[in-house]
This record gives sequence, C-alpha cells and structure tokens, in this order.
Amino acid sequence: MLDEGFLRRVVGGSLCAALATVGACTKAPATQPVLAGQDVHLTVIHTADLHSRLFPYQFAPGQIDKGLGLLPSHGDLAIVGGAARIATVVARERAQAERVIHVDSGDIFEGAPVFNLFTGAVEMQAWTKLGVTAMALGNHEFDKGPVNLEVMKMQYGGFPILAANYLFADPSDTTEAQPIHLSQLISPFTIVNAQGLRIGIIGMGNLESLDTIVQGGNSLGIRPVEPGQALRDAIHVLRPKDNPNAFVDLLIVLSHLGLDEDEAAAQTNQSATGNSPCKTDGDCAIGTCMGGLCEQSCMTDGDCTTGSCTGATPTQAGICEGGVVDQNQVAAVDGVDVIFGGHLHIVLNPPKDLPRYDAAGNPEGHTILCHSGAFAKYVGRLDLVVHVATHPCAPGEDPVATACKDPQTITADDQRSAVKSYTYKLIPIDDTIREDADMARILEPYQLQMNTQLNLTQNYAIIPCDNSQSTCPKVSRSDPDGGDAQLGNLVAASMRLRKRVEADFGLTNSLGIRADFESGPLNLEEMYNVFPFDNTITTVYLSGHEIGQMLDFIALRSGQRGCKTQAQVSGIWFMMDCSRSVACGPYDAATLSLIGHGKTTNDDGSPWRPTPAAHCTPLNSSFGDGGWLSSNLVDGPPLIGDDCINHPEFCRAVKENSEYLAAVNDYIAAGGSGFTVLKNNTTKFNTGISLRDALLDYIRDIPNNYPDLQKDCAPLANQNICSAQQDLTEPRRTCTACAPQPIPGVCNPMIDPACQAMVDQQCGPGHVCAQDPSLTGDSNTYCLRFDNYGTLPCLSFRLEAHDGRIGHSQ
Repeated sequence: MLDEGFLRRVVGGSLCAALATVGACTKAPATQPVLAGQDVHLTVIHTADLHSRLFPYQFAPGQIDKGLGLLPSHGDLAIVGGAARIATVVARERAQAERVIHVDSGDIFEGAPVFNLFTGAVEMQAWTKLGVTAMALGNHEFDKGPVNLEVMKMQYGGFPILAANYLFADPSDTTEAQPIHLSQLISPFTIVNAQGLRIGIIGMGNLESLDTIVQGGNSLGIRPVEPGQALRDAIHVLRPKDNPNAFVDLLIVLSHLGLDEDEAAAQTNQSATGNSPCKTDGDCAIGTCMGGLCEQSCMTDGDCTTGSCTGATPTQAGICEGGVVDQNQVAAVDGVDVIFGGHLHIVLNPPKDLPRYDAAGNPEGHTILCHSGAFAKYVGRLDLVVHVATHPCAPGEDPVATACKDPQTITADDQRSAVKSYTYKLIPIDDTIREDADMARILEPYQLQMNTQLNLTQNYAIIPCDNSQSTCPKVSRSDPDGGDAQLGNLVAASMRLRKRVEADFGLTNSLGIRADFESGPLNLEEMYNVFPFDNTITTVYLSGHEIGQMLDFIALRSGQRGCKTQAQVSGIWFMMDCSRSVACGPYDAATLSLIGHGKTTNDDGSPWRPTPAAHCTPLNSSFGDGGWLSSNLVDGPPLIGDDCINHPEFCRAVKENSEYLAAVNDYIAAGGSGFTVLKNNTTKFNTGISLRDALLDYIRDIPNNYPDLQKDCAPLANQNICSAQQDLTEPRRTCTACAPQPIPGVCNPMIDPACQAMVDQQCGPGHVCAQDPSLTGDSNTYCLRFDNYGTLPCLSFRLEAHDGRIGHSQ
C-alpha cells in the first residue's frame, strides 16, 4: 500500500497534474516517433557534487585521478574544474547524441568562496544555463537554511530539484517559525520525453547528513522518510504493477544517499571496512542484522556489494563479509534501471552492475550504478541501449500504427522495457578544454566582485618542496593510518592557542576540514577550500566525565568508518579502541600514575618513559559498561598537554570530576555530526572568531613563534621558493628583449639592469626572459613570471606534524 503522505504530496488532485512536468500525461506531439518494440539509444550526461567549483582551481592529482585521465600540466598541479569548461563539454556531448538528458546528483552549493558571498545564486544560474534536466536535492543545499534554498530556487533555478524521501512542512502550518514553500518547489520525481522515450527520474536525498544538520539546530521543516519505502511508493506510481509501461520506458534514480560521510576514504575510491552497525533488521539498508552488523545474503562473491561470500552452498545462501553495504543498493529494486549517485565523491569506472532479486531470491534483472566524481573534476557520459516494450495487438488493432505485436509471438521480454547494453566514458575537466563564452559571461561579474572583496590571490605562507623530491608533498587533512593529521593538528592548535581563547585543548570534526594544502604558496582561496563553512570558535567547560563521553562517541563514529578518526585535536592525547567503540589513555594506568609522583628516572638513573599502550585493554573478559573511566580498563585516562608521548611528565591525566576548557567549532557545539554531549552542555560561548581567521593568524605568526622552522624554506634547498614559470592567467608570449636569462636559482638573481628594463617593457614587471622548464626540448625563450616566496612564513612539515596524539586500534 502506498504511504498516505506520499500520495497526498505527489498526487494531490490528479495523477496527471503530478506527471505533467514535461507533458507526460498529455498526448505526445505528432512528430514524436513511435518507439514501441525498438532498441533506442539514450545518452545521459552526469555531474555530481559541484560544491561551488564554478571557477578553475589548482589541484595535485593523486594516483587514482591520474589513472582516470586527470594529469598534471604545471609541475605537480593540474588546473581543473570550472562551469565554463563543463559547459563546453556538455554542449559537445549533446551535439554528438540524438537523444540526450543531463542529470546531477546534488550538492551544487558550498565549497568555494563564490557560495560564501552569493549563497547559491551563481550555482543555480550556471546549472540553469547548462540545461540540467533534473537534480537530486543534496544536503549542502541547506547550508544557508531552507529559506535561502527556497529563494535561490525561485529566483534562479530553472530545473527540477527532486527528493522522494523528504516530507516538507506545510507552509500554511502556523506552528512553523517562518513559512517555507519547499513542498511546492521540490518534487519526488519528474518525467521527461526524449524524442519519444519516456524517462522517469526519482530523487533521493541524503539522510545521515540531514540528521546531523537538524541536530545542529537548523530547523529545516523536513521529515525524512525511509528510503526503501519512499522509492517503492514512487515506483508504484510511475510503474504500476498492472501496467508497468503506462508512464515510463526507463526509470532513473538520482541518489544523494551515499555510503557514509567519510570523504577521506571515499576520495581514494575505497570504502571503510566492516559492515554497517545495527540493532534490528530495520537498521539495515539491505540484508539482516546479525551480531550487531548488517550482513547481506549472497550466493557468489559477485552478489556482494563489497567483501566476499562465505558459507554459500547451491541450496543455502551465505553471508557477504568484509565490507560495508552500499546504501545505493537500496535503490536497486524492481523497476529501477539506472542509479546516478553522489555524496560519496568517488568515481565508479566502470559502473557497478547491481543484481536484483525477487522475494524468493531469484535474479530478475540488474541496475546500473554510476558515480562520476566531485568538485567539477569530471563529467560522466553513460550511453544506453534501451529496449522499449510493446503490447499484444487487440482485435482489429493496426500493428504498424501502434507497434503492437501478434499475441501468438509476443514474449515477456517484449512487454518489459529494459536496458540491453551500456558504455560509460569519464571526461576530465582540465585546462585543455576551452571555456564556453556564454557561461564565462555569466560568471565574470561574480568573479570580479570576489576579487574585489576577498583578494583571493593574496599569499600567506609557502609550503616547501625539497629539491630531492620528484613529487611535491602536501599538508594533508587525513593520515594514512587513520590517526591525527598535520592539517587537522594545525587547525585544532590554532583554535586552542588563539588569543582570548587559550583553552586546555582544541577539537574539531575531521569532515569540517574539506581540502589539503597543496605545495607552493598558500593563498586565501585555498583557505576557503579548506574552510568553506563560516564556522567560528566556541569555548565550552567540560567535566572529565563529559570528555570521556565525547571521546567514546568519536571512537564509535571512527569505528564505523574504518577506524579513521572523526576528530582532530590539540592538547589532548588518547587511544581509540574501535572494536569496542571506546577511548582510553595512551599509557597503562599503573605506570601513568607514577608521573604524578614525580617519576622521571628509572632505578638505574636512565630517563623514565611509560610504554605507549597498543589499545584499551580490559582487566577481565567482562567489559562491563565500557568507557575509559571504567575500572575495567588498564590503559588509564586521556592526557592534557603538549607532546605527551615524549614528555609525559609535563602532562596531566583527565580526572572525572575536574573541569577543562575546550575550544570547538560552533557546528559540533550545537550538536552537529552527533556531538550530543556538546549540545547538552550549558557553558558554551561563541567567540565569533572564524576558524579561517584563527588559522591564518596562527600561520602569520610562524616566524615569531617558530623561528627555527623558517630554515626549512631555504631557497637553495627547495624547488618552489623562487621560480620562473608560465603565468596561468596570461597567454604564452615569446621574449626577445635581450639575451636569454637563466632561470634564477636564488631569490636575488644578479640580472643586468639594462636587460631587465627591456624585459619589463616587453613582458611587464615581475618577469624574466628564459626557457620554460616545463617544455622539454623547447629552446625558445618566453615571458615567465618570477616568484619569490622567500619572505613568507614557512609552513614546515615539522609544524604540528603527525605525532600519535590520536592512537587507535581495531
């Protein structure tokens, strides 16, 4: 039976009113071909997770991106993204296809300064200009609140936005703080007619992130609906059992469900290990809850979303072990032909082929799952061959006019539209693609305003690249082993040590740090890439007991994501036992207690150091209630202080009834990302200090606070402190002003003044005339931009480096 709320929302007065978005309930124009019984070609262009990357930006491709065709073009960097380049690709692919649609899986908002200034107006205009057929509603579309989304959609959005699994508040409800009309702007599905091929498109919004946004205090006026039920309801309307060909020939799901929010893992195209935790079967997207984990039945390894099939026999299914069940699997139900996914920020190349089963476990078809990446790095193209169903001829019906078939020869396959075959192509968006002039004209005034208001190209520091390194390193937001990372440590330290904050420890959620610092100059635009959200520092007084609850929650969340820490800290040291979802101290409690008694040397006079714990060890087999304060744990409590691994004598153990000042961001302080212990605390004070500004000020003070680190950026020892290279914003120009100048190897090159004057006249100040080192075998001389970053603060890899402040064990 259909959910009553779904019917009320979708159907209203009549089904045709709900389906008439593209004339689905009206008679097709006479020019539309009759496709029944034919195999037809459809091209689907797919984009996802734009995250406001409307303008090209620098990016250092890793091995996965390089393998997908996104190659460096300027040293280690590629210049990727930009709506004007995407427009060129979309126009080209449309011109090469007879029957084509363009779908987007959501999250076009948030991630670059253009959103901070214009709150989504530019993204909506750009995607309208692209001619997007339909878009799933992403969780980041709510980042400035539901009213902002409503205004942006009404003023600039010329395409359907879809979410079948959200129920929106009635705008006439007087209990709402302000009227929100999203129920009239967001649809569960739409139908398009692509030259006779009827395509149903259902939207599915993310639920996990939506829940954490609500916990953060942002009342969205939305009631989430269980995805499986919402999808079945929509399919029942679009492909009714008694007449599955009544409205559509092909059914597409635009999904922003995602697998989880662990983007650090997702960007390596690997999901976290371990099955999804559960309490009942209802907690599992698919499969059953066994031993606290969702486990999926299977017959062969090919039946498993991830992992392998164990215990399977010809008569009895086994259990899919060793991986997380992809939530997009919930959409692989009878009636769905293709899923275009988002939120994961990954590429599936080739797409996944998800098997579908009936109630008895018999295979009944397959669903294609596509993910085409994020941040405007790629555009996906899926080409389908769709068999369009026909029907048995009624007495006297003309088979030529209606494309019906003789009842004696028609088969079950004839009566069911389905995908017969497909191919997929991934198109990198790099600087080899010219910009579309019309899209560039739309974007230009916004870019000028950003440059005027923000000065995005202002440099604040230099991230060195040693001459001995073939690939320049970056300051990373994630550590390979899942513990603390340098960028996370820097962020937490800048919060904790900020003047007028000066907290005992700093803590921020890992996923609030959205990008790495690439090698070379660090400018304001990169700071916005790292902190696209306008979060501020909030101070809060926590008891030792509350700290324990918070760290246990971090261990629980981290355990659900492959034991990759979901927090970054400064001034506090602890171990996560992900298998038990608890946190404890980094040292055995017995030896740790000696610190408080002034133990500094062993009996033989050698320096005394406690041995770091491998994990939280229970004293006996009964773990009890859990928690690091339990007497069942021998690894002691967390430590407050700096460099507690090497100098534990300067650190103090967290005590249950003592009070500590913490510096956190305002999002988790309000309960975002599930930090309930912070939400319930009544001592919070929002300082109004931006995390972005705090980190900038911390970096500016490096020369004063860490003078020894400046030598890590010695010009002669690094290849990127002083350099001469092609300016990315200028056309390539040959230089014949005077004799060729060598590329400077130091920051104060000895250049003939008369020659330099000629270069300045021909090339402009700040240039040299030399061969371009990036052009192998080219002996011509060009106007190259000469950069000297020797006076900037040195963001050394020794500053707040990974030091084990967050240890962990599976």
